Amino acid sequence: MNLIEGIFFTSFLLYFMYYIFVSEIKGLNFALKMNFIGAFMAPVIALFMNNYLVSSGTVSEIYIYLVGFFTMIILFIINYLSTLKAGLDKKDCEEYKLTDSLINSSKAMLIYLLTFIAVILSPILQYPFIEITKNFNQSSEYIMYSIVGFYLALVSLSTTIISYESNKKQSCAKSDKDIILSYENTKTRSETKIGCTP
Repeated sequence: MNLIEGIFFTSFLLYFMYYIFVSEIKGLNFALKMNFIGAFMAPVIALFMNNYLVSSGTVSEIYIYLVGFFTMIILFIINYLSTLKAGLDKKDCEEYKLTDSLINSSKAMLIYLLTFIAVILSPILQYPFIEITKNFNQSSEYIMYSIVGFYLALVSLSTTIISYESNKKQSCAKSDKDIILSYENTKTRSETKIGCTP
């Protein structure tokens, strides 16, 4: 693939993601779509990035590590944004904790990393897809990272639900001190209203 094909592929992907996400921009369904499509496309996009940023004469192990690194960065950003949106979608949230999104995204990244390593190192997981695509005249790298993307997309369904729901609960949870202060402020306001009544 040359640079023009890569630009076309990336622009088509961006348009497709925009079209998919316009229908619904809130809630768990939006986060599931965003993470599923992002996880499926992340390894291939990372492969494009690696092909253009790194010379082709590198060692294959370093090449796999770089593709994995770029994939994890893309997945972390997508997961962080979707978990961040989970907390921001709550209407009764006065203060939002950004650290909860970072923690939940980091947990998801660990699962994504283990999945990436398992698929790369396990020919059993790759074999059915290689048999299906053996007649196509494509580079084996693109097929392999598409297989990785398929497994990452499947894993993203469970990690998105777990991180989205836990972030939705934890991000706006108040500490005991905040609850006591809120109760005292409410109590003071109600006493003031009672005292002002003629």
